[in-house]
Amino acid sequence: MKIGCTVAFVLLAIAATVIAAFLHHTSVLEWRFVIQRQITAVQSDGRNAVRISGFCGQGALSVKDIRVRRSGFAQLVTVRLFFARRGTTGHFQVDVPIEDGVNEIRFGEQEVLIWQRNPR
Repeated sequence: MKIGCTVAFVLLAIAATVIAAFLHHTSVLEWRFVIQRQITAVQSDGRNAVRISGFCGQGALSVKDIRVRRSGFAQLVTVRLFFARRGTTGHFQVDVPIEDGVNEIRFGEQEVLIWQRNPR
């Protein structure tokens, strides 16, 4: 009887771990899967910015978070996705600041070029 209870407990613990990993798994949205894309020049907090918006074309996923980081002359935008739940959405919008020295914006892990500063 003790062995049966131990096996059941171990199986339950494994199942709980797998479910937790499944629910917290994230992936990165790539530009080719963005639908209804829009890229617009805007003023954000009195500074020049580029507003990027769209919708994740992968139905079972929704946006978890958005990160913008500088890398050399580029701003890199990363949109992380996770399994959709009630109250979440696949829509995203982010204002990317265009500081001096920023010449382009790249999107996703593949760093697809989506915006480039006009030459002066």
